[in-house]
Amino acid sequence: MKKEKNSFKTCIDNERNFLISVVRRLSKNEWNKESLCGGWSVGEVVNHIMLLDRLPISLGWKSIPKLIFELFFERRLITSSMINWQKRMTSLGIDDAVMRLSKKRNPVRSMFGITGMKFNLIEEVIHTEDIIRPLGLNRTVNHDNYILWECVKLLSSFQNKKLKHLKNIKIIFNDEYNMTLSRGFYGKKINKISNSDSKIIGTPIELLLFFSGRPSNVKITNDSITNENLKY
Repeated sequence: MKKEKNSFKTCIDNERNFLISVVRRLSKNEWNKESLCGGWSVGEVVNHIMLLDRLPISLGWKSIPKLIFELFFERRLITSSMINWQKRMTSLGIDDAVMRLSKKRNPVRSMFGITGMKFNLIEEVIHTEDIIRPLGLNRTVNHDNYILWECVKLLSSFQNKKLKHLKNIKIIFNDEYNMTLSRGFYGKKINKISNSDSKIIGTPIELLLFFSGRPSNVKITNDSITNENLKY
């Protein structure tokens, strides 16, 4: 367990260091360019990543009651408090963002064991792709396939209840990493690979993008499968 935690921590740190190297080289125009997160600029996504590091503390103690109301009573995943904070911090510019990204951090989610660390890495990878893809930049950091596949398993099981009208869906990276999502009491559950004509095939990062509702380079064998309802 400790070895696995250390592996996830290494991947999270490497992903953040890659993001820092990207942000440090951005021009002002690139900072303001629209990201894969509809309606958000590259700069706003960068600050969203930092917001999630310490949420809710990052918003300030006075904002927490409003945040709780919006999250639990209005059922918003992204609240007005979060959006306003992101816009305010984005206006401070690139150098300020690099300085804050470079500070030693202890993300709140990573305090919740392996599952928290997986969600941490999922957020880091997806949002970094939100930034680099519209800018035409290549990923120069690679993670262990096992680590990324564990993230795919978690995100797909978290999202798969939104994939309706399909009994079994095979998720395939290669012969070693594959699984089947099948109907369970709550939406769908993960089983060992089984026969199915419905397949989603791609690398772990492309699969993470698919299951977060982003454009992705996955191969789909059933026209009924879409990720339109999988916004994350």
